[in-house]
Amino acid sequence: MATRGPNGSVYTKYHTINDGYVIDVINKDGVLQHQFNFGNNNPDTYMPTGDFGVVYTDDSAVGSETYTKLDSQGNPVWIRAFGDYSRILGSSADGATYFEVSNELVKLDAAGYIEWSRDLGSLTQNSYLDAWVDLSDGNIAIVSNGSDFDLIDNIANDFIVITKINPETGDAIWEKRSISTVEWLLFGAGFFEMPDGGLVAAAYLQHLDGSGRRLFIMRTDVNGNIITNFITGRIYRDESGDCEWQDTEAPIGQTSIIAQSGSKIYSATTDSLGHFSMAVGGGDYQISYGQLGAYWAFCTTPTVSLAPLNDTVIFNSGVSVLADCPELVVSVGSNVFRRCFDNNYLYIRYQNMGTVAAENAYVDLYMDPQLMFLASTPVSADQIGQAYRFALGTLDVGERGQIAVNFKVDCDAEIGSILCVDAQIHPDTACLSIEPLPSEDQFCLPVVASYDPNDKTAFVGGKPEYQTILPDQELEYLIRFQNTGNDTAFNVVIVDTLGIHLDAASVVPGASSHPYTFKLVNGHVLQFSFSNILLPDSTTNETGSHGFVKFWVRQSEHNIIGNRIKNSAAIYFDFNDPIITNETELQIVTPNSVREPENQGFVRIFPTPAHDEAYILFNNASVGAVLWRMFDTTGRMVAAGKSSESDNLRIHRNHLPSGLYYCQFLLETGQIVSGKIIFD
Repeated sequence: MATRGPNGSVYTKYHTINDGYVIDVINKDGVLQHQFNFGNNNPDTYMPTGDFGVVYTDDSAVGSETYTKLDSQGNPVWIRAFGDYSRILGSSADGATYFEVSNELVKLDAAGYIEWSRDLGSLTQNSYLDAWVDLSDGNIAIVSNGSDFDLIDNIANDFIVITKINPETGDAIWEKRSISTVEWLLFGAGFFEMPDGGLVAAAYLQHLDGSGRRLFIMRTDVNGNIITNFITGRIYRDESGDCEWQDTEAPIGQTSIIAQSGSKIYSATTDSLGHFSMAVGGGDYQISYGQLGAYWAFCTTPTVSLAPLNDTVIFNSGVSVLADCPELVVSVGSNVFRRCFDNNYLYIRYQNMGTVAAENAYVDLYMDPQLMFLASTPVSADQIGQAYRFALGTLDVGERGQIAVNFKVDCDAEIGSILCVDAQIHPDTACLSIEPLPSEDQFCLPVVASYDPNDKTAFVGGKPEYQTILPDQELEYLIRFQNTGNDTAFNVVIVDTLGIHLDAASVVPGASSHPYTFKLVNGHVLQFSFSNILLPDSTTNETGSHGFVKFWVRQSEHNIIGNRIKNSAAIYFDFNDPIITNETELQIVTPNSVREPENQGFVRIFPTPAHDEAYILFNNASVGAVLWRMFDTTGRMVAAGKSSESDNLRIHRNHLPSGLYYCQFLLETGQIVSGKIIFD
């Protein structure tokens, strides 16, 4: 028997060595990390602490129990005796320990002093405490079993109560009670936190006559809402135009359905057959949608009403066509640009999110000269000028795919220098006056010799950004992971909880190192699941132990200057504790205060590719006069000019050869922005 410890470790049940009692601490890699030797004192109960120590008692007599805390080296830290009934509940990462003492919840700090105590009767509705859990948001939660037993009718109205508690004060943040049962709820069968921040508590359910035993489970979301209701149905292409589903109408997969009622937000993502099922609380919900192309529109945006408990609403939502138009989306990314290595890989993900098939589709990849193309799979490339072209043929509606490109970083590339690639998918025709999803994606990384895994980076205009962002500017995030354990990882799940400054409905999943499925949970939690990834550990295959995923997201329309966009992700390898990435933080600033003056989100250049001339459009129409310069990929200036009308700026080709060119614009405001022109 073993007890779970901090950071993936386990504490074995005590055993004997030379007639002494010992607890082994084994780390997440299976290596013996510590041993606690109690000599001839047999510890009756023990609990690992968040600082790799242990709290134990060797007195099992109720009424007088003495607890001792040992640090990670086995040295005594404190000793405390409780005169009344008591038991250890658990310990948090800061070394604090929680006890139940005579129906009170008591917190001791790392030094053994009482910080606070709270009457459990006021916290748990006079029920009996079962378990305690340390939550990922820094709070704690307790679960209790209670009963309103009816002596007259001999009916047990048993229930479960979950209480979320502020560990600084001991005050309840929220408390939720399950429905009552007419059977006995026995001792707890489990209490744990879900990846989306919700809680699950389980107890054994038994008939009053003592026969039979089943499991009773209570599930809450992150806000404590009890989930016993469901909204379920399908999303389909409404080809008949009557907003009524016919079994011949095609399903719409990988689209998120979002249900919101006040501060309560739930969501689900359709499968390949267009089905979805969403567990929700009671109330009236407004339905909205995400991950849908620009040329689709839903027949209805209904309000769905559910009773407080045990209610299910089934509705099917048709998607109609605004315009017959393909909409091709592309994303490109990589784990690393490692100098002088020939086992670097780029991954290009593409999809037709439009309403008709895209004929003769292709992707052009432009690479920095210090990035040398070696091979690609499953689509081979033809070099056309400076581009590597991948012919895709006809892409049907909803069809997606991915290309892996093997490349080498020049051995002469300077460590720390930023190198870029640019992927463009065609045809990129725009229909109506609707701005389509991005048909071009730039991706830049610094050249490195080695790098740390399990991190997160924000990108603006294709470049890593660590400080600032303009209002309304779009973002990409790169999440990298590596299996640093000692065995193959069969499943990897990345959970990314977006804050209020990012629009989760706008998320477009991007390129990745391995196939994944995407879900939007609770309206703002992104879940990327790499099932059966078989990711080798770093000691067996260092190169193959890495992975990554990208996604694109817009800012919230409610953002204002000065807001800070913070974001981190949790990476789960099989059943291990999550690895939390670094937190990215970008402050929204005015254009004139951007740290990096070059910003491609401020200017649009079209068409792509251009033939004789390119048109320049600035997001801010009042930029005034413009000085501009154009460079080829070697950095040589090939053209320059001046325009007094920023809303009518055109750049002529003037016999320049086909290829990619970088443009720099000096605005009358003093700001410098940049963009790219491709001549066919």
